[in-house]
Amino acid sequence: MLGQMAALPLLQACARRLASELPATWWEGYCPLCGAWPVVAEYTGLERKRQLRCGRCGTGWAIPLLRCVFCDETDHDKLGYLTPEAGEQTRKIEVCHSCRGYVKGFTTVRALAPWAILLDDLTTVPLDVAALERGYRRPERPGYSLECLITERRGWGRLVEVGGGWWRLLRRGLHHPPAPPPSSTDLRRGEA
Repeated sequence: MLGQMAALPLLQACARRLASELPATWWEGYCPLCGAWPVVAEYTGLERKRQLRCGRCGTGWAIPLLRCVFCDETDHDKLGYLTPEAGEQTRKIEVCHSCRGYVKGFTTVRALAPWAILLDDLTTVPLDVAALERGYRRPERPGYSLECLITERRGWGRLVEVGGGWWRLLRRGLHHPPAPPPSSTDLRRGEA
């Protein structure tokens, strides 16, 4: 848990820098940048456009309304939602009866900031309790494993490998390196 929290600033910086390079359409339920499952399904604006939001990097991506984020179930009879008893209309829990997974749903005027996603997740623990009491759960592991390697190479500065792609870490952000990353031979010889 502590390791995941320590990686949040780097992942959020990557998300800001790479937002324009993410695919316009993403069919998977997990985050296209870091591979984590969404923390919330956000319904934004008057049109209530549905967008999944990652709690690790803050990335948002659109996904069809009647589709389970975790198992791709599309049968509307197996998808549903739970709402708080107090008549709360801006918060709900989207559930799937097939995989027993759930994701929180929030209605917002505009997209939440990455830090606000985690804060709202923490302040809505009663929704988690309600889902858990009814046998629903969040997946234990990410949808896609994220591997990150940070290394230094003479003349290059710091290089970061995230999800199979190499990025050059500069003061003003991440940039693709102009040439291939250091080989394992370079690293063993101490030339990095």
